[in-house]
Amino acid sequence: MAVTRTHFTFRVDTWTPDGESILEHVAGVEDYQLALATYRAACERWPGTPIALRQDARVIEDSRRLRVASWSDKGSRSGGRRGRVGSTGLPGRQTSTAVRAVVRVQRGGSF
Repeated sequence: MAVTRTHFTFRVDTWTPDGESILEHVAGVEDYQLALATYRAACERWPGTPIALRQDARVIEDSRRLRVASWSDKGSRSGGRRGRVGSTGLPGRQTSTAVRAVVRVQRGGSF
């Protein structure tokens, strides 16, 4: 006999514009990677709708927040110094700057 689950590790929910209450429970998922893919698909499906990926009370992703990708240059040969030619091909431009610009454009922001 199959048992219907009601509690999952990760939740994807749509929220009211003021962020005070949940409008709809979109998905419940056990696997993090699947939960993140579900969250991203929901953001593409309902652009402009406040959507959150949560693990219990902890918010992992929120469509209302601008997320900026960053990483350290500890492993680079130049030691993370500015002025080198990054993967953008432009002197003085760090790769992370290009990534931040792409993230902002994807989220509908400006430079």
